[in-house]
Amino acid sequence: MGIRVHKACGYGLKLAGTDRADSRVNWESRLFRYEGLPAAQYWQWLQALPRSTPALPSLDYILLHHDQDAITSRDLADCVHVPDEAGLPLLLVIPLGCRQWSRYDDALDWAEETYDRTPSQGNRVLFLRNGIFPFNGTFMDARTGEPAPADTALWARFAARYEDGDLSEQALRELAAVLFPDWTLEEARMRIVPSVPSEVRDLCEYLELFTDPGTWRELRPVIATWWC
Repeated sequence: MGIRVHKACGYGLKLAGTDRADSRVNWESRLFRYEGLPAAQYWQWLQALPRSTPALPSLDYILLHHDQDAITSRDLADCVHVPDEAGLPLLLVIPLGCRQWSRYDDALDWAEETYDRTPSQGNRVLFLRNGIFPFNGTFMDARTGEPAPADTALWARFAARYEDGDLSEQALRELAAVLFPDWTLEEARMRIVPSVPSEVRDLCEYLELFTDPGTWRELRPVIATWWC
């Protein structure tokens, strides 16, 4: 049996290695016991959350509320990928309602990754500057997880131009001084990151993925490719 190409986007944590020894991850989580994680139990858990109200629903809450088939047919194990057997040190979380974010054995992916990538058929992780649709355009403080100030989208656009070499450091430093007067430029670049959607945070909490519940703040939007 040959290897197949896997592609997924989601919110990822770069791990310390592929030996499942990263202490931030709870390797005793029910996810890694491979006992089956039906969405029905997750649905009951979501219903009990204080924010699962008509005013503040998550996309996963809406999906399960309106699609009974999803409750009976989906398994939460499909929402988390740890491709360590492929040699990729990554933990990747995908919202339950976004299963189109993951695929494998696609002929177009195979051709592109085989003939248009160096190295050919290699594992890759691309960290994104913005969130993944429909969660793009919002940012948070990486230290606290709280929403970033309203002008942060402007900061993100200029920071991207700086990283591409189209904006001077002095110009970015002046913008940071206006938007974040209590931070240095280095702090602003480190602390303003794409928001982690509540759908991802809920899964992390329900599955008890991390030894420290606040580790979700380290998740970043990524596109990952691996072969196995």
